[in-house]
Amino acid sequence: MIRRLLLILMLCAPLAACETLQSGQGGADKYSPTALRENLKKGVTTVEDVRRIYGEPRSINQGPEGVTMMVYDPDTSRNDMLSTAMSAVGLGSVGGAARPESRSLYVHFERNRVESYSLSSSKN
Repeated sequence: MIRRLLLILMLCAPLAACETLQSGQGGADKYSPTALRENLKKGVTTVEDVRRIYGEPRSINQGPEGVTMMVYDPDTSRNDMLSTAMSAVGLGSVGGAARPESRSLYVHFERNRVESYSLSSSKN
């Protein structure tokens, strides 16, 4: 029993570190309205900037002038990582119960620069 508890603690520590890195400084949510306003500036922020801040998107739409839209699902990768860790220690999957709400970030580009963005939420 103690071994199992130690194993769980050892798996949780790296997940906590990943969460801090994913969410930004001090664990603040990089998908919060304030962070989005700071990070996604119309006509200034480039496709490369968005990738650096938010990572690889779930999907990319290409147009004749390059990337036109990138879609991110901030809650999906976090839930997948948690489910994998919990399954590894024999505690089953928690992905379905981890978040009652899911979010998607849509970033629209014009000439390689942010034109607009929207964050949608849906109840599961």
